[in-house]
Amino acid sequence: MLSEPKNKQKNIREVHQFVVANHVLTSSIATLSLYTQQKQTQSNDDIFSPVSNIIENKLNDAKKKLQHQTKKENTNNKIALRTLNDKLNDLLQQRKKELENGITESETKKDLAAFKPIADQLNFINKAASDIEKLSDAFRRNE
Repeated sequence: MLSEPKNKQKNIREVHQFVVANHVLTSSIATLSLYTQQKQTQSNDDIFSPVSNIIENKLNDAKKKLQHQTKKENTNNKIALRTLNDKLNDLLQQRKKELENGITESETKKDLAAFKPIADQLNFINKAASDIEKLSDAFRRNE
């Protein structure tokens, strides 16, 4: 696209941001798949699944916008993300208290080690999906 004449380079900034957001999305998904293979995640499926659904809805909305379809999924459900991040913060606080009390090995340490990388990746993926959805809106407006 950069080698095309300037008058043919439409939305070049948005296209670049779209490519970057897709790269972040795919690399975060690849990292998440590695963590889910290595760790036991079934005990947290009730927390992870709703977040996954939100992300899927955002990506479906982006696809629909790019295909000029108007139906929009309900992607404003922030409760699932709040639940995920609240559990992460609770585990971090518990672990901090344990360390302050000199407890180096605990069940909380194991739970945090399994939960935090997955929660972080889901937050990265959600952010990338949100960016992709917003950029899809920008493409649609600029046509």
